[in-house]
Amino acid sequence: MGYAERIYEQIKRLPEPVARQVLDFAEFITTRRSANSAVVSQTDRQQRRSEIEQTFAKYQVDLNGFRFDREEANARR
Repeated sequence: MGYAERIYEQIKRLPEPVARQVLDFAEFITTRRSANSAVVSQTDRQQRRSEIEQTFAKYQVDLNGFRFDREEANARR
């Protein structure tokens, strides 16, 4: 008899509210396990970061000396 069958046999004997708690716990474990499997490896993360940096490299602009003027930015022309 596998674990699923053994769990089922035990749960059949429980009162409905307690069985509901067991089900909630099983769903929690399933959700947590799914979230953990979505973790990205460090290598994948570094590769993705490199791709993003390459994409935005062409947009790099020297903003030294730039002064933001709120009034100018909000002026309607």
